[in-house]
Amino acid sequence: MWAGAGAALALLIPILAGLAVAGPDYWRTMVAFSGTVNQGNYAEGWSLPWEYLWHSEGWLGPGSCWVWPPGVCWRAGPALHSDDRPGWGSLVPS
Repeated sequence: MWAGAGAALALLIPILAGLAVAGPDYWRTMVAFSGTVNQGNYAEGWSLPWEYLWHSEGWLGPGSCWVWPPGVCWRAGPALHSDDRPGWGSLVPS
């Protein structure tokens, strides 16, 4: 419950601050600003995470994407068959 409230506040605080400062013009400014983004090709958006990982980490970046899912499944495995910590409970420290 608190995580949801924190996420909602993280989204609402910047919006409320903008409305407090600019009033109704805030929405017009945000719509106008969104129209100024004209760089890039949306067809290549799928490659951005992989390109970033490759250029920042070398082969370890994309390689880590192949390593961590099996690790998460291995760690969650006992919890999936346990009555005291069902689901992803073993991933959360007790």
